[in-house]
Amino acid sequence: MKSRASALLSLVLSLMMVIQFTAVIHADTSSVAKIGDTEYETLQAAIDAAQAGETVTILRDVTDADGAVVESGKSVVIDLNGCTYNISGELVGEADDESSRTCGFYLQPSSTLTIMNGTVSSSSAAMLVQNFGNLTLQDVTLDGSSSGVVQYVLSNNSGVVEMIGGTNIYAASGCVAFDVCWAPAYPGGTQVTVNTYGTISGIVQLDGWDENTAPPSASTLTINSGTFNGSLAVDESVFPNGEDGKNPCLTIAAGTFSYEIPEAYLAENSAVTASGGSYVVAEAAPEEPEDPEPGDDGSGGTQEPGNTGETGSTGETGDTGNTGETGTTGETGSTGDTGNTGETGTAGDTGSTDQPTITVETETTGDSGQTGNTGSSTNEQPSTGNDTANNSSSTGTDPADTTQASSQVTEQTNASNSTSSTESVQTTVEDAASLFKTYSIIKDDDNPYHVWVKGSDENLVMRSDAPYEKFEDLYIDGDLVDSSKYKVEKGSTIITLKPEYLETLSVADHEFYIKSTDGETVDTIIITAVEDKKEKKDPNIPETGDTEDFLLWSSILMASLIAMFILSSIHENRKVEYEDEPKHMRK
Repeated sequence: MKSRASALLSLVLSLMMVIQFTAVIHADTSSVAKIGDTEYETLQAAIDAAQAGETVTILRDVTDADGAVVESGKSVVIDLNGCTYNISGELVGEADDESSRTCGFYLQPSSTLTIMNGTVSSSSAAMLVQNFGNLTLQDVTLDGSSSGVVQYVLSNNSGVVEMIGGTNIYAASGCVAFDVCWAPAYPGGTQVTVNTYGTISGIVQLDGWDENTAPPSASTLTINSGTFNGSLAVDESVFPNGEDGKNPCLTIAAGTFSYEIPEAYLAENSAVTASGGSYVVAEAAPEEPEDPEPGDDGSGGTQEPGNTGETGSTGETGDTGNTGETGTTGETGSTGDTGNTGETGTAGDTGSTDQPTITVETETTGDSGQTGNTGSSTNEQPSTGNDTANNSSSTGTDPADTTQASSQVTEQTNASNSTSSTESVQTTVEDAASLFKTYSIIKDDDNPYHVWVKGSDENLVMRSDAPYEKFEDLYIDGDLVDSSKYKVEKGSTIITLKPEYLETLSVADHEFYIKSTDGETVDTIIITAVEDKKEKKDPNIPETGDTEDFLLWSSILMASLIAMFILSSIHENRKVEYEDEPKHMRK
């Protein structure tokens, strides 16, 4: 009977192992992704099922994932949902070229993919992402640093590529973080823009398949931010510098680099500064203007003294004719009053009397060709006849006194202008230093990915950490949004987009841009035709792939079965012993 009990116990243990193995199988085959409420066992199945602009949400970390292809004409968003998607299974590439199937993700021409909010990694793909379409990386990490197998973390051959938010790219030592490639088979080239505050580690490479056929600016790289560790490799036979010494295909406006940046690659208004072993590229401060050159007359003015009026003709009658010496040479250089003798003509600046013409010049540094405001005439009321020569200087100013006064006035004027100019330059430099701050959107736990569903009557609220008082304008996809379409509130800057405006936007990702007086906020809003928001789940109900409760109840069931079999065995043994006993000994 003991052997029977042992057999039953072995059976129970075997059943327990089968159930636990079933639980493991259940965990391994649980869904990977979903669209709305529909779940899919593989990411590729979800991508294939996605309609234009729909979001595929990853449900859990995946350690042994297969690669995925985004076909031409397909537009999809992959929300990693904070998970890690590690590709160690079947790789992908061109459908008709098996040798090209060395990629984790493969974007066919004219496809559109956004990857956001998580990590994509691999230690087996030669290229983690090979792109021939349009790619947006938002708050995502592409990690190919675990081994030297991943030669290119991201390879760009055509289409538009943008890196935004906190996107990071990590390559192993000596490998390429991302490239910008030119190939004659894709005449539109690829346009890559880096707007991330994340880190790019590895080689940034600009090269081509055919260096003899590259048109200017067909493929371009624009770097507006980010931290770069590694090196920059530019094949200048494919991407040559222009006649002005600048490279038309590579523009670096800002960023921090572990390597030197040649002048040819800097944006027009940017400069590079070495700082603590790094090279910081930023907008250059305005140049301070040079000190003004003194004028020819020693007054310190920056312009030539103003000219007096045209020389007038002398009168036809009278003994002396030119009685009207030069007129006032004030603001417009007009001539003085004409003399009273005979029928005199208009007097000019250089009449033929022997008395000198005195002009008091107090010109300011900014006024070109003007004489001072205090010029005096040499003879406001000239006498007639022969007395003119004797009286012509009676109301004039002594030349020595006038020159001294002119010098004093001019020095005061120049000193004032110099002080004002210096203060203006200092203010300009200080203002420039505070421009182009990069602000961020504060995540909303109820709608962390800024999704708005078509047909909804709800507002979409976006909150920036930019100061409310510095708000200027709102742009969606580069277009200025009329203020009637949204509401702005304090705390810091809260933008509430109205549903009637959101309804006019297409089902797609849209750039959300807040312009402030001292910087900008850039993020993305998603317009979808289906509910993509994360569902609120009852914590007591296990999610798909959650085996914790399953194993618990399986263990309880096994313990109950074991107890039942033990009790049954004990009962059976007692029954047999009872029957074997003599009848007189039975109780």
